[in-house]
Amino acid sequence: MNKPKQVETGFQIFTEIGIIHQLARTAVEGSMPDKLRWSHFVVLSHFIRRPQEQSPSHLAAAFQVTNAAMTNTLSKMQKWGYITIRPNPKDSRAKLVCLTDAGRSAYQQTLAAISPLVQNMFADIPADTLVMLKTTLADLRQKMDAARD
Repeated sequence: MNKPKQVETGFQIFTEIGIIHQLARTAVEGSMPDKLRWSHFVVLSHFIRRPQEQSPSHLAAAFQVTNAAMTNTLSKMQKWGYITIRPNPKDSRAKLVCLTDAGRSAYQQTLAAISPLVQNMFADIPADTLVMLKTTLADLRQKMDAARD
């Protein structure tokens, strides 16, 4: 593929990903239980994948949001009992965040609530296509993630 065509196709891929993100976020939020929003669910998902304690600033950087935005999200989640926030014993100015059993339960309840929606979205796509798509998107994410560091 020549360079101009590669760039054009790259932009089209980003456009499709952006549209899919917006549609998926809206659909998933509409199926989430109670007070949860996308920002809370992605933090829960993050801790399911990476269960070790993390600082709020590390989380803000991981999600590419401001510290204030992350603090707001974490404050709500702490109030609901989904996370704990404690002082960092190595740095009295810093905090450490970790997922609670209630947070794991909220994650599982959300998955159960959105599973029919996700299943319906992908019902007509062959399994091998989904695996290839997931692998390709994971490769793209890893490359983009490495480029931001």
